[in-house]
Amino acid sequence: EMVGSVHIEVEDTMSASDIYNITKNIQHKIREKYNIFLTVGIYAINSKDKTALDMQKQMRAVIAKYKNIMQMHGLYIDRELKIIQFDILVSFIEKDALKLRQKVITDINDIFPGYEIEINIDRDITD
Repeated sequence: EMVGSVHIEVEDTMSASDIYNITKNIQHKIREKYNIFLTVGIYAINSKDKTALDMQKQMRAVIAKYKNIMQMHGLYIDRELKIIQFDILVSFIEKDALKLRQKVITDINDIFPGYEIEINIDRDITD
């Protein structure tokens, strides 16, 4: 028996019971098919805040400029607290992921001054 973990994005408007049912369904299917005990983490994503959705588009354009960033996920914007949080999946080709993260933070701060930017680095182990 193996153990694994994944994160899924769910809309910020979903109820706890809906999220619970989704995660239990995922865990059950993976356990039945692969005999893997799976922990499912949750990323809330903005789903109704038009301003936050517009901000997301601008941030995705920033991320697209960097060839060694494979994707961005888990993006959530708390406009009240002025916090932007997300993960970036960085290629192993990138020699300095911390420097790359700082460049992204600088780029986003240029567009959205006054926001605290929290970026978690995930490495692409498929390279």
